[in-house]
Amino acid sequence: MEVLKMNKNLFLWIGIAVAMVFLFKSFSGADKQTSAEVGYTTFLEQVEKKQVVEAVIENGTGEIIYLLNSGKRQRTRIIGGYDSDLINDLRQHGVKAKAVAAEQEGGLMSVVFNVIIFAAIFMGIMFIMRRMQGGGGGGAGAGGMSKFSKSKAQYCPPGENTLRFSDVAGCDEAKFEVQELVEYMRNPEAYQDLGVNIPTGLLMLGPPGTGKTLLAKALAGEAQVPFFTLAGSDFVEMFVGVGASRMRDTFEMAKKVANEQNTGVIIFIDEIDAIGKKRSEGMQSNDEREGTLNAMLVEMDGFKNSNQIIVIGATNRADVLDPALLRPGRFTRKVTVGKPDVAGREKILELYGNKVPMSKDVDFKKIAQSTPGMTGAELENVINEAGTFAAREKRKEITMADLEAAVEKVFMGPERKSMLLSDAQRAETAMHEAGHCVAGYVLSTMGFHDAPYMVSIVPREQALGVTIFRNGEDNVSQNKGQLMAFALTLLAGRIGEWVHHNQDELKITTGASSDLERASSVIRAMIKDVGLSKELGPITAKSNAYGQSTASATLLSQVDKISKDWLDAADLIVRDFIMKHKKELCDMTELLMEKGTIRDADIKACLGHLDAEYQNVKFGDIFDIEARANQEKAKKSA
Repeated sequence: MEVLKMNKNLFLWIGIAVAMVFLFKSFSGADKQTSAEVGYTTFLEQVEKKQVVEAVIENGTGEIIYLLNSGKRQRTRIIGGYDSDLINDLRQHGVKAKAVAAEQEGGLMSVVFNVIIFAAIFMGIMFIMRRMQGGGGGGAGAGGMSKFSKSKAQYCPPGENTLRFSDVAGCDEAKFEVQELVEYMRNPEAYQDLGVNIPTGLLMLGPPGTGKTLLAKALAGEAQVPFFTLAGSDFVEMFVGVGASRMRDTFEMAKKVANEQNTGVIIFIDEIDAIGKKRSEGMQSNDEREGTLNAMLVEMDGFKNSNQIIVIGATNRADVLDPALLRPGRFTRKVTVGKPDVAGREKILELYGNKVPMSKDVDFKKIAQSTPGMTGAELENVINEAGTFAAREKRKEITMADLEAAVEKVFMGPERKSMLLSDAQRAETAMHEAGHCVAGYVLSTMGFHDAPYMVSIVPREQALGVTIFRNGEDNVSQNKGQLMAFALTLLAGRIGEWVHHNQDELKITTGASSDLERASSVIRAMIKDVGLSKELGPITAKSNAYGQSTASATLLSQVDKISKDWLDAADLIVRDFIMKHKKELCDMTELLMEKGTIRDADIKACLGHLDAEYQNVKFGDIFDIEARANQEKAKKSA
C-alpha cells in the first residue's frame, strides 16, 4: 500500500509541475498569442499615421510587437530581418521603441520547460521499469527480483494431471519409447545400480497435430510427477538476457519442486526450435536467442542424478536444431511421432468417438480408410464436425452419414450452396468426375489404384467437383504400375470433358489444369527422380532445395523428351479407354445430375459389371504408358 501511495504521489507532483509550466508558458507568450499579425508595409503606414504608441523589436528575428492608440496589439516581421531606417521613423512619429534579445522572451522558461518534460519522461520510464521488475518491494520477492525475467511455465501438480497412456492412440511405437521413462521415474535405483545414465532429455519429432504434447502430458500423468509446460516463444523477448533468465528460473523452479517433493519432474518445451536453432557465426546472429540456448545447454549439463529432471522438447523442424542440443547427454532420446496409419486412425476415432453418443451404424474402420494422411488433431476435428451436423438436424446421436460429411468438410471445405451452376456446367463437371471414377475403378480391380468411394459435383471451397478414393491400407511405397495408374486416372477427368463435348478440343476447360499438372509431375518424377525409365536407365537427376540439378544439360533434355512422349502416350491410352466406356460415363453423369453426390453402393451399381470384363486382363496389356510410348515412336520411325 505504501508503494502504491508513493507512486500515486509521484505522478501527482509530476502532473502539477507540467501543468504549471504549461500555464506559465502560456501567460508568458500571451502577447504573441493574442496579437494579430499584419504586413510590414501596413505597420509602416500605421507609424506614419501616428497610430502606433510603442513597439518591442526582437533582435535576430526581426519580429515587432506593437501597441496601437486604440489599445489593440499587433505584430509584424521586418522584411529581410533588418531595416536601418526604422528607428529614425519611430522617433520622428513619437513611438516608444525597445529592443530585446529573442532568448529573453520566454527563453529561460523554455529551458525549464524542456528540463521538466525530460525529467517527467525519465521518471515515467523508471517507474514502468520498476513495475516490470517488481522493484520497491512490490511483491517480487527478496532483493526486488525481476518479474519480467520470471519463467512463464505453467505448473501442473501430479494430482491434477489425469491424462494417461490409455488416452493416447495412434502412436504405439512412440508410446513404447516413453513408457520406459515412467519406470525410471518411479524406480530410478534399478537403473542406476546397473550403471545406466539418467536420461536428461527426450526430443519428440513429428508433424503438427500428431500428439506430441498429449504424449508428454500422458507421460507425466502416468508417472505421477510434477509437470511444467511452456512454449519456445515464451523465452523470446525484445530485451537481451530475458530469455536466458527465464530459462534459468524454469530449471530453478523444477529443481525446487523435485527437492521438496523428492520426486522426478518433467519440463515440456513445445516448439523448441524457436530457441534451439543452429547458432550462426556471421552478422545475422541473434544474441537473445543464442543466449537462451546457451543457458539451456548449461542447465541440462548441470543436472545431478538426485534431481530426476527430464526435459521433453517437441518440434516439427528437427533439421534446424543446433547440434549441441541434439548430442547424447542432453536430448539423449529422439522419438518420432508420425502420422497414424489406418489402424492408428481407427483407434483414434474410437477413442474420441466413445466420448460422444454414436449410432450403431457407425463404422470407424471405413472412416479410417477414407482419411489417409490425417493426424490425431484432424481426426478429433472430424468427430467434432460430425457432432455439429447431428446437432443441426436435432438428432441425439452421430450417424455414419454425419461422419462421412465431416470427413468431406475437413478434406475439401464446406459446401458452397450459394454457388448456382447451370445444367450445362453441372453436366460438364459430372462427366469430368465420372472420367476419374471409371478409370480409378477399373485400375483398382487390377490392384494398381485405390477404389472410388465417393463422387460429388456439389461445389466446395477448392473445386466444383471431387472424386475420393479409399483403400484398406496406407501405401508406404508405390511401384511403377501404381504411379502410371495414378497419372492415367488424373488425365481421365480431362478426357471425360473431351467426350462430353463430342471430342471438341476447344471446349476442354481449365478445370483440368490441376490434374494435368499433377500427372506431368508424376511422370517426370518417375523418369528423373526414381529411375523407372528403361530408355534412360537407373539414373537420377534430382534437384536440390534451390531447384538446381547436378545433371548435365543433355541428360535433362532427354528427361524432357521422354516425359513428353510418356504424357502423350498416357493421353492416348485414356482416350481409347474412355471412348470404350462412354456409356458408363453417361450413366454415372445422369446419376450425379440427379443426386449431386454418390457413394460406393451407387458406384458399384454403375460399374460393377466391369469386374468380369477386366478379370483376366493384365495391366501391361492396356495401361503400360512406356510400352505405348515406344509403340508410337516405332510408328513414327516406320
